[in-house]
Parts: sequence; C-alpha cells; structure tokens
Amino acid sequence: MKDRIIVEINKIKKEFYSLVKNQGRQKIITYLYVIFSLVAVTVFGLFAINPTLATISELHKEKDDGEFTLNQLRAKNQTLQKLGVQYRQIEVDLDKVFTAIPSSPKIPELIRKIEILANRNNLAISSLNTGAIELFPTSRTGTPLFSYTVNVSSTGTESSINAFVQELINLDRTLTIERLSSGKAERNLFSVTITGRAFFIKE
Repeated sequence: MKDRIIVEINKIKKEFYSLVKNQGRQKIITYLYVIFSLVAVTVFGLFAINPTLATISELHKEKDDGEFTLNQLRAKNQTLQKLGVQYRQIEVDLDKVFTAIPSSPKIPELIRKIEILANRNNLAISSLNTGAIELFPTSRTGTPLFSYTVNVSSTGTESSINAFVQELINLDRTLTIERLSSGKAERNLFSVTITGRAFFIKE
C-alpha cells in the first residue's frame, strides 16, 4: 500500500512538472506572439501610416493656406464693396467731370456751345477759330492733360457782352480766359475779343 502511494505521488509530481513546463512554453509562445505583433505594427506604421500622416499634414497645411486666401479675398471684397458705395456716391458728378475735361478735343461740340451762347445773348460773331492742337508731342512731362486755344470775336450791346462772358466762364466745358479785350465799336454797339484755352485728357 505504501509503495503504491509513493508511485502515485511520483506520478503526480511528473504530471505537475510536465504541466509547469507546458505552461512556461505557452507563456514564451505568448510573449513571442506579442513581440512579433509589436514589430509588425511598427513596420506597418513606418511603411503605411507614415505616408498617411504626411498626407494629413499636407492637407492641414493646404487648409490653412486656403483659409488665409479666403480671408484675404473677404477683405478685398469688403474693400471693393466700400469702393462701390463711394463710386455710386460720386457717379453723378463724374459725368460733369468728363464733360468739363473730356478724353478728346471735341472741337465741333465746343464751337457749337459758344455759338449758342452768342445767339442767346444777341451777339454777332465775326470770327471763331481754334489754335493748333498737339496730339503727339515730342516731349511731355508725363501729364495726360492737353489743351488748345479758342479765339472768338463778336459785337453786341454792353450788357449782352457781359452776360456772354459770364456764361462762357460758367460753361460746363472747362475754358480758361487768357485774354479779353473789349471796346466801343459804333453807336451803342461794343466789340469783344476773347482768347480762351480748352482742356482735354489724352492717355
């Protein structure tokens, strides 16, 4: 009986040692599995995740650049809107400016306006002509402003001449008076000779 108990004890010891060895081997296999998994994840991260991170970084940078550009465009749009409001406020006056100093000489139009003024004030025009116009100057200081002279001689009453000169000065076309001479011609008639300068812009 005693021998059988000893045999059973030895058998249990062998099974216990075998079980411990098997569990140790299982732990080693588990550790190796974990290590290989970590190595695989690291390699995958280097070759697969890294380009993805680079792409995300690039997209983030593009997003920042896009937001900066959008903010710049919004600021420019606000500026343009303000300029649009200011332009609409002065748009009515721009026509007067372009009429006063047009982009071409417009000689026939100016001559016609002077004739209308003279007829309205009962003046008889004896001469009406313009001076030479320099359209292609050989030397300029950079200004686009050009001019030419207008000479008009007429006769009429003193009050008619005074009214004519006043209306000529207030003409919607810019005309400066460079020389004016007046005197009695005959009986109650007076004569006036005016040399004016008309301006225009040529880019």
